[in-house]
Amino acid sequence: MRNKTLLQPRNFLLLSVIACWCFLAACVSHAQAPRDKESDGLFGPVRSIRTEKVLIGARENQRKEIAEISYAANGNKIEALKFQPSGSIDAKTTFYYNADGKLDEIITYKADGSISMKKTLKVFSDLRGERVEESAYEGGTILLNKSMTVKDKNGRPVELTTYKADGTQDIKQTVAYVSGNDPSEVDIFGERGELTAKIIFIYDSHGVLSEQKEYAGDGSLANNLVFSGDVIHGNEYSTSELDAKGTLVNKERHVREFDSHGNWIKETLSKRNLQSGSWEPTEVTNRTITYY
Repeated sequence: MRNKTLLQPRNFLLLSVIACWCFLAACVSHAQAPRDKESDGLFGPVRSIRTEKVLIGARENQRKEIAEISYAANGNKIEALKFQPSGSIDAKTTFYYNADGKLDEIITYKADGSISMKKTLKVFSDLRGERVEESAYEGGTILLNKSMTVKDKNGRPVELTTYKADGTQDIKQTVAYVSGNDPSEVDIFGERGELTAKIIFIYDSHGVLSEQKEYAGDGSLANNLVFSGDVIHGNEYSTSELDAKGTLVNKERHVREFDSHGNWIKETLSKRNLQSGSWEPTEVTNRTITYY
């Protein structure tokens, strides 16, 4: 089965939950998990990627989003920059690794050079796998929250628990897999341990994500996402969101152009006008990728 299909579709809340999980899994352990560039859906010896997104129809001072990520030759992230529309740096994130090559600190700096956020990571290993503790500090000193990720012997996250600054549990997620790194089910629990949501993933015969169903804590269907096309390698794919009754509430189409390494360098996102049936462009993203 193809991995990382969950990182590509955008603009749906459910996918953002899983994307955060996959990002954490990729960052905290590089012994068995994919390198950052693979987890980011990139192919080949990527050195850097600069992304410029134009939000069509937004006000002029909010139209463009610019970001740049640099990778080491081994595929790990080194630095991430976020720019203001004028081109000046708005924020910088630096990734620090220990002597074993594992990520142990992430620091985000403001434009003036002061620390905005600091995250520290500690890894504990045993015969069952790894446990990774992440602590987030506002300004580098004030504890905001903590999280604990449990990974199996294959380096896959099977449990993620977040804690508030006072140590009380916030949210807990557990994940089961079809095969490889493709999840089959994610269960989400509230701070009292009650099941609040369940997400089921369905793949086609080629291992490509084709459907994602979310259920409420009582087992009732909340909504359903249906994917058409190859979200990794396809020049075009669409995402349809249906409510519990099966009524279409949102539909998006992604049209992309690729470079010789198989990385997309331009993507146009359009939303379907459910009244007129026409496609209305909402975002155009250009990516400039350099290679080693």
